[in-house]
Amino acid sequence: MEIKQNELGQYYYTNRPKVFNPVISPSQFFVLKPNKKKWIKDNIELVCGCEYLVFSPNRERYYIRNVHVDTNPYELQGLMTQIKNQQIYIKYSDEYKKRITKQSNDCGLRYNAMVKLNEIAYELNEIETSDKYRPDFQSVCNKLNTQIEWLNKQKKKN
Repeated sequence: MEIKQNELGQYYYTNRPKVFNPVISPSQFFVLKPNKKKWIKDNIELVCGCEYLVFSPNRERYYIRNVHVDTNPYELQGLMTQIKNQQIYIKYSDEYKKRITKQSNDCGLRYNAMVKLNEIAYELNEIETSDKYRPDFQSVCNKLNTQIEWLNKQKKKN
């Protein structure tokens, strides 16, 4: 795959290299800090050095982006629409692969199920700590807890 550069200096591919995998959740840009078990804001960190692609359907190009120390985590969460439209692809470094494989093995779930569990656990924690007064607080928490219970039952099936 040849990397090209447009007139604005942005690097891109015209075809997606196979080493880039579709992103299913913004949580894939984060990993638990060493010795942490619970997926909450204080226990996670960005996967710095992680390379990802943003597909532009208008130009039919895959623009190259990198996660770095100065990356705003909310910017990554802002990719949700593009993630749902399967326009974001991530390339994992060998170090990151080792960390997520260990975390997946530790929690007893396949990778995609672990990503979903992390996303739900994070969302539940955010709601419980900052949105207690929203009108649908209890029903949202119940729904998220039901999803967490279902995913936890999957551990026994693996």
